Amino acid sequence: MKFLPLVFLILLGSCVKEMKVNPVFEGSKLVVNALICPDSIIRVHVSASSAMGQPIEHLKDVELTLYENGLEVGVFFYDTLGWYQNVFYPSAGNSYKLVANSPSFGKVEANTSIPFLPQNLSGTYYKISDVPISDNGIVKYFETESKLVFLDDPLKENYYELGQNKFLYQQTQEKDPSLLSDGDLSYNPRNYYCSDALFNGQEKTFILCKGGYVSLSPFGTFFHDENYQRLIKSCSQEYYLFRKSWTKHLYNQNTVDVLDDPLQILFYGDPVTMYSNVIGGYGVFAGYSQTKLKMNYVE
Repeated sequence: MKFLPLVFLILLGSCVKEMKVNPVFEGSKLVVNALICPDSIIRVHVSASSAMGQPIEHLKDVELTLYENGLEVGVFFYDTLGWYQNVFYPSAGNSYKLVANSPSFGKVEANTSIPFLPQNLSGTYYKISDVPISDNGIVKYFETESKLVFLDDPLKENYYELGQNKFLYQQTQEKDPSLLSDGDLSYNPRNYYCSDALFNGQEKTFILCKGGYVSLSPFGTFFHDENYQRLIKSCSQEYYLFRKSWTKHLYNQNTVDVLDDPLQILFYGDPVTMYSNVIGGYGVFAGYSQTKLKMNYVE
């Protein structure tokens, strides 16, 4: 037993990892961010990267140029707080290139595309049990599920966002293989997302927990949500990778609530390198298409 402390120290030594607490700041670079979709004119935020704790430097002397399928389109004008705006509306099925030229930080560029929404997209929700999950003595409410169906394009890799995560800060009950393998559910994503890796080129059916409400009145009349919708997106690869890195980054951040508790800070996740597709700088330029899909109630 007298050798146990020595063994314990050896084991501890094997767990040591050297980290730079204060990495050297490599200097400011241009930061360009824009998420584009056919529903909106294009807005781009431009700033300069800075050391931790330093204020954001908004830049208003940057020349922005947008290309659609290789042709220059639209004109940007400066709005406020680093935001630039273009009255041009992008379209699904096209490729886009954004070039930013700064007198102080040089030129950067990024590329993306806007995919079409999937074909044959439809959605329904329904009551899955006659046993109420809530009964206040007057109205009874029943558990529901949502069903999404669409045809995946077999000619390319596709990425989707399927609406709000209904189990935020809870243990998920979702069972779809694509969400379980590809949706980062353990990181509490704000919205469900996945690639088509498990259903490329097939008609895909998603069964998602929870849908619109279904209730039973004291008079025996059933009511349901006639306006239940899910926000469905077809995403570029750039948007998909951005969402994945942002979800993990957000999950791993310490919050004000735990900064005074060293034990909670200790067990927070490691820093996450944020995705960037801006060549020569930082940021995200990514496209997507979206629709507010009406989910019809079925018996």
